Amino acid sequence: MSRQSYQIAQAIEKLELNLSHVARVSEWSVLMGYDHPQKFANQFLRHFAVRPLKVLDCIRLRSIVRQLRSAQKYTNLEIAHAHSLPDEKALNNFTKYHLGFSPSRIRTLPESILEERFKKFGNKIPEQNSRVKSGNRIKEQNPGRKFRTKILEQDFGIELGSRIQEQNPGIELGNKIPEQS
Repeated sequence: MSRQSYQIAQAIEKLELNLSHVARVSEWSVLMGYDHPQKFANQFLRHFAVRPLKVLDCIRLRSIVRQLRSAQKYTNLEIAHAHSLPDEKALNNFTKYHLGFSPSRIRTLPESILEERFKKFGNKIPEQNSRVKSGNRIKEQNPGRKFRTKILEQDFGIELGSRIQEQNPGIELGNKIPEQS
């Protein structure tokens, strides 16, 4: 495994540890050691089969909801600053845009409604072709994609596998996660 692919594999973990400093993909790419955000975005897209902005938004939303619903009553300003948002208004706009609810409403919402909203948010992720036409033949672009797709589905509630299978009926999504070497 090359150094860059190792870095990309660790990108989500690094993001979760540095949410208070990362608000944009360009900031995330600097954190990962890339000189150009576009190169990071392309590598991330190849590795995870989803655009980094969608994963960034999903991780931030999950963390915001977790803190809003925690037993410790954080203020909206504390939560906003912990997620690199300038103030409560920005937090309100962010949650309202992506989930359709204000932070105070999210605190009292039933879990089932929140999960439904996260599934809808996951469906906003653009579909990616996992096969590329090369001349007269179609070849698999990245065979490890099916396992990484499964990881994203489990961790973030993003339903990618069903859409990839609908697009490319010949692809089987694995149920096991490969061991890292």
